[in-house]
Amino acid sequence: VGKVQRIGQVLQAARLAQVMSIQDIARQLRLSERQIAAIEEDDYSIFPSRTFLRGFIQNYAKLVREDTEDFSQLLRQSFPLVSSKTISYPVDGTLFTPNHKQTRGQLIIILMAILVSLLLIYEVYRSGGESQQIDGNVENEVMEEATIKSATEIEQAAEEIQLQLPPAISSEDPNNGVEVGQQKSDNLLSKPELTTEIVVTNKPAEEGGSVIRFMFTEESWVEVKDAGGNRIFSQINPRNTEKVVYGKPPFSLTIGNAANVKLVYNSNPVNLTPHIKNAGVARLSLN
Repeated sequence: VGKVQRIGQVLQAARLAQVMSIQDIARQLRLSERQIAAIEEDDYSIFPSRTFLRGFIQNYAKLVREDTEDFSQLLRQSFPLVSSKTISYPVDGTLFTPNHKQTRGQLIIILMAILVSLLLIYEVYRSGGESQQIDGNVENEVMEEATIKSATEIEQAAEEIQLQLPPAISSEDPNNGVEVGQQKSDNLLSKPELTTEIVVTNKPAEEGGSVIRFMFTEESWVEVKDAGGNRIFSQINPRNTEKVVYGKPPFSLTIGNAANVKLVYNSNPVNLTPHIKNAGVARLSLN
């Protein structure tokens, strides 16, 4: 039974195949790194609108060249379009005949009402005197205070909206935001902890098995096939982790982002540089 792929898993694999980091995606889509990571983890709780989220995912797929029919179908299953309800009204076929006389009479009444209202306003204005002028000054002060308060509220709302938007990188210094993020990352990761995972297929030593050790300084996707052509290891590996794979040689290896991977085969270091081809992917065999 095939495993159902998630949207985040498909986008993450496509990003790594294009040798792009989360920072690259965030910069080109004008989103924050936190939003990109949430999409890859299928955590949509930080997005206020699923309509905008669907657009973000479509733009992400186009950027990493994953805008295929299969992905579109997966997107439609995860985010079905909500059809709007149509409201219909019954029509009995009766023709509408306007009553011109009635309309003219109503118009005359409206004009007279307006004229009377204008006369009343003029009388009130003329008889008001100084008291009306004072009341007008008070009203002007109230209006000014209301205007200042409204302007303050608009500025506060603009600041809140700006805080919610991802930070924009200046075109004059495109590396400015990246350098700040790298400085923070360097401070937090000055002493990274190396995590080791051992993957056992055919417990080796006595039967001619071999040991492959991967050390990842950056995120990388790796696939390992054994002598029988069986896929014994295939996954995306986080940065600052280590994986140990046992199996029966010869092995066929495919390593993404190979420039940031160290390989040791049976205690012997293997130089990946000669095997790195297009898009930073290395393909090689180990006997």
